Amino acid sequence: MAANREALNKQLQQVVNSLKEQGNQFEIVHSLKEANSPFFLAEILPLFCQDVQTTLRDLSRTLEKEPVNYYDMEELYFKLRGCTSSQ
Repeated sequence: MAANREALNKQLQQVVNSLKEQGNQFEIVHSLKEANSPFFLAEILPLFCQDVQTTLRDLSRTLEKEPVNYYDMEELYFKLRGCTSSQ
């Protein structure tokens, strides 16, 4: 049992190191985890994915309508941009 835990911890550390090396926003999100709760990332990630999926679906539907409502497109663009913003 302890060997399995040790192997999982080592694997997790390798994944974390790999994400840090990629230069993405991982460290920012990881630091939030420590400030809020140990499960912050696991709680927020599904919400993020759901929001992005809904916004992309709405963008697709808006593009299918004729004439295209560019005002709605702009609002959805800013909503999607806000979902992915790090600031």
